[in-house]
Amino acid sequence: METLRALPPADLAAVRASGQLDDLLLTDLEHGPRHGFVAVAERDAAGALVGYAQASCGNSGFVLGAVVWPSAGGRDDTRQRLLAALLAEFPSETAVTPSPTKLSRPIRDIPPIVAPGAIKA
Repeated sequence: METLRALPPADLAAVRASGQLDDLLLTDLEHGPRHGFVAVAERDAAGALVGYAQASCGNSGFVLGAVVWPSAGGRDDTRQRLLAALLAEFPSETAVTPSPTKLSRPIRDIPPIVAPGAIKA
């Protein structure tokens, strides 16, 4: 798992083509990254993108989104592991929203995405 502040062109094209990010996240990715942008990516042994999660400023906090390519070797828990790694980049009082249409709330008030200790390095 790697933390990103910008995306290489090939990865940007893959994320854009997936159609899985909402407009706010995609705009920030394509025209930014702007202040508050952070992303995490997971790659297979050959370096191909398996999963991608992004946070961008919005809705009085951060909006989150994730893309997983099962055909590229993403495991069933890839999305959960990506989001957990992304949330770890922020203090627990940071307000986050899983999509622009939902209300923000602090990370500390969100139920665990995965069981504690379930994420293996």
